[in-house]
Amino acid sequence: MSSRVFPRSKEQTLDAAQKVLLLSDGDDYQFQHSAAGFSAQRPWIVYLVLAAAVGTDFWAVRASGSADETRIELEVGASAQAVTPMATTSQGTWTAGSLPANASLVQGPALYELFFARMEYLLGLRADWPSCDWSNGRVKTGATWGTNEALCNSFNVKDKTPSGPL
Repeated sequence: MSSRVFPRSKEQTLDAAQKVLLLSDGDDYQFQHSAAGFSAQRPWIVYLVLAAAVGTDFWAVRASGSADETRIELEVGASAQAVTPMATTSQGTWTAGSLPANASLVQGPALYELFFARMEYLLGLRADWPSCDWSNGRVKTGATWGTNEALCNSFNVKDKTPSGPL
């Protein structure tokens, strides 16, 4: 579920993996590159009238293989906090309180399938760009399960479509 082999060089494959994230919400990602791949973080906020949530999506992308074939291992996690209004004085003044939550790995294959399908498109191995509607439809019909919010959250992900493969 969290790894895939691509018939491309390590550099081409890592470029495609990074491009998937840049297309989803490029100006919010922070990347750290290493010889093995890269890690990326995307802080986010969802604001509703009387509540909000803040969090960070964490991505770890590792590559290995030969000049003609690269194995990508993907690990995705998220941490989030709810911010809710609460009374702090007897005069009824309201302020925001924060309830921390621990980071946890994304469960289910839906996000991983979407990420790898988008890499396939960028590497010229797939003819069509897999949209969030495509991924959501697969979850709805039971073809896959899990959340894809790290790439398809309408509150804070831009989700751009590329003009073509790399």
